[in-house]
Amino acid sequence: MKLIGLDASHDMIRVASKNALKEGFPEIVFIHGTAENMSEINDGTFDLVISRDSLHHWEEPEKVFKEVKRILKPSGKLFIHDSRRDMNTFGRMIVTIFSKLIPNNLGHYWRTSIAASYTAEEIRTLLDKNGLNDWSVESDLMDLTIYKD
Repeated sequence: MKLIGLDASHDMIRVASKNALKEGFPEIVFIHGTAENMSEINDGTFDLVISRDSLHHWEEPEKVFKEVKRILKPSGKLFIHDSRRDMNTFGRMIVTIFSKLIPNNLGHYWRTSIAASYTAEEIRTLLDKNGLNDWSVESDLMDLTIYKD
């Protein structure tokens, strides 16, 4: 198994590299860059692409989706997870209560991340527009998931 991590932040790569070593994964390669331009990765390289809680940071999600499609093997699997902006009242109540308990103003950043996130319908529209009909979108109480089996 070969693992590759991608991040736009040198600091996050430094932290991730230390964590990977600490957890016994010294073979992980980290690339500095953005998901909108993964040109240093060859077409059809990956069996699995995972993105967790970064979709709302992507400046051009359509470009990311095209890049992911390009680097994913035809039989590859995909898992993208993020918050959803249109969570129901119960979800918003959970965020309101728990965000006040998180130290160092991180609760504020959690709320702003949710405000910057997408709805499942917005993602479905972007996927359809780009011909990604074999990608699925599901949402639950507070989050949404894009996947390809």
